[in-house]
Amino acid sequence: MVSERQAFILDSATPQVIAITFASGEKKAIFAEDKEQRRGRPLAIAFIDATEAGGPGLVIADSNRTVVMYKDGTVRIVPFAAPPNLQITDMAAFGRDLYALDSAGHSVWKWSPSDGGFGQAPIKVLDSGDLSQAQRLMIDNEIVTADADGTLRRFTGQVSLRLEAAGIDKRLVAPEAPQPLTKNGDIATLDAPNNRVVVLRRDGTFDRQYRHKDFQAMSAFTMFKDTAYIFSGGKLRRIAW
Repeated sequence: MVSERQAFILDSATPQVIAITFASGEKKAIFAEDKEQRRGRPLAIAFIDATEAGGPGLVIADSNRTVVMYKDGTVRIVPFAAPPNLQITDMAAFGRDLYALDSAGHSVWKWSPSDGGFGQAPIKVLDSGDLSQAQRLMIDNEIVTADADGTLRRFTGQVSLRLEAAGIDKRLVAPEAPQPLTKNGDIATLDAPNNRVVVLRRDGTFDRQYRHKDFQAMSAFTMFKDTAYIFSGGKLRRIAW
């Protein structure tokens, strides 16, 4: 996740959320599991363009079913109306709305901002058995998911289309969260085991891919205002397409 001044990485191995400041290159843990502070293990993050507080912020969901907002250098718990048995697999944001993937519950939920957070009951926007293996979530005017085995799926309404990547030289192995390149346009995804970023068209056909010597050991990829960022070899890198 990237903002104007910082990039955010969820390090599942630690586990913690790390902020990297562009101006200084400083890396700082902004959220980690802490039993004394009743913080659970961070499960998912999403960057909201605007909040009820008047500006953008990073949303973090933890294993205690708690949601916090990181904004202006501070972390605070925000209201979050979790439906019964919700198990958050991944999160994404579109505009002011927050979305959560619950692969165990075969569902995607949507929260609109309220009560200084997301205290209003959510809407189930997708209910499909095709979500059972989904691990990553992308939201724009459609829903796109990535399965653990490399399968990408695009949902229009309740209809699922498997993105086969026809024409690609090597099949996707374990893509991260897909990223929209343009509104209703191409979709880019990190395929770290193959040291590349792959671009697919919305109909699922392969368009192009990017490889570079600095793409070794990639662990994160995101888009922000038409600029791509990857985290590889312990460094954050800006990509000029």
